[in-house]
Amino acid sequence: FVRPEEAVTDYRSHITGITAATLQRPGVLKEATARRIVSEIIEGKIVVGHALNNDFEALVLSHPHALIRDTSTFKPLRPPGREKKTPSLAFLSQHWFGQTLHEGQHDSVEDARAALRLYTMRSRMWEKQMRGAMKSARNASAEEPGEDEDEEGEVVVRGDAPPVAAKAGASVSPAKKRGAVAEDSAESPAAGAATPADGGTKVNPGKKARKRMRALQEVEQRKAGQPKGKKRRKGETTGGAAE
Repeated sequence: FVRPEEAVTDYRSHITGITAATLQRPGVLKEATARRIVSEIIEGKIVVGHALNNDFEALVLSHPHALIRDTSTFKPLRPPGREKKTPSLAFLSQHWFGQTLHEGQHDSVEDARAALRLYTMRSRMWEKQMRGAMKSARNASAEEPGEDEDEEGEVVVRGDAPPVAAKAGASVSPAKKRGAVAEDSAESPAAGAATPADGGTKVNPGKKARKRMRALQEVEQRKAGQPKGKKRRKGETTGGAAE
């Protein structure tokens, strides 16, 4: 027995069988001593019982949920039609074993044996469900959500510009695409000037490329001695009068 620290107002002797004299006998433990002993006994072990939350609350102890087998909450033990109601230990013992409990004073040892018998009857199913629940819990904890990161796409190189990583989901409008073609052509005029003779399709080189080509033509004309923009007359040569 355990001697409570608080004053007892009702021993409920007709149920517990305990009186004030019972707690004055030799061998009665103090609360702190009983709590330490129970904590050492159940550490790392499966605890089987009925309505164990009341026992842990009285002891001011906690226990891992994965190591608790409470016959009051395991639904496969509940009779058909009473799945939503929390059964008493006496009801379950009567239903499954035809055993009558709690006639007169309660016996804690008898209650513990009845709960253990109920657990043993459904232990395989119970442990299988617990393993599945623990596996699901581990998988959920392993899949912790993280911050979304941009994915790098294909590296694109334009002219002398450094490589740029294309972002996933990025889009380029037709206008920007045309501008990119024009800039590439300006840097390399021949690159954007494929002709049918080359076996390709004629491509518009862009405004900047056209200006540059005209400027080169004018330079060639000046070198040849022809005025800017003036066409040569028929019969004239670069040296002057026709022979």
